[in-house]
Amino acid sequence: MLRPLDDNERRVLTAIKEQNGITQATLRYRANLSKAKISQVLTDFEKKNIISRKAKGKTYQVFLTENF
Repeated sequence: MLRPLDDNERRVLTAIKEQNGITQATLRYRANLSKAKISQVLTDFEKKNIISRKAKGKTYQVFLTENF
């Protein structure tokens, strides 16, 4: 059973939905979270197959998967 999203996860997911392909750097400012917290949330989302990341320079672009 999936647990509900916490507040930080909700903010990150909302920002990704608003701008699919958002960079992690931009996502950090939109969600108002630290680099470490953004990375942790995105890693959890990747494990759940909610998002995928693609390298873009020194950062990553974040995309929602087709399953979500």
